[in-house]
Amino acid sequence: FGRDQQQMLFRVLSAYSLYCTDVGYSQGLNYVVAPLILMLDDEDEIFWMMVALMKDRNLERFFHADGIYFRIVNDTMEEL
Repeated sequence: FGRDQQQMLFRVLSAYSLYCTDVGYSQGLNYVVAPLILMLDDEDEIFWMMVALMKDRNLERFFHADGIYFRIVNDTMEEL
């Protein structure tokens, strides 16, 4: 990951935090965006792909500000 890619990551995550205020910025979102940056060149396309993944694949619930879904999954995994 070079400097240009790091700056793109920052811009995409910043834009997403403004676009989806229910989630905002959450630690770990970089793991969603970084592979997209490595595969795609267009920043707008990366942003909208992230939006699609977050909404269509329900990733939002893992990163939601209240963290409830993550806690449920985490608690369940600890019990296994």
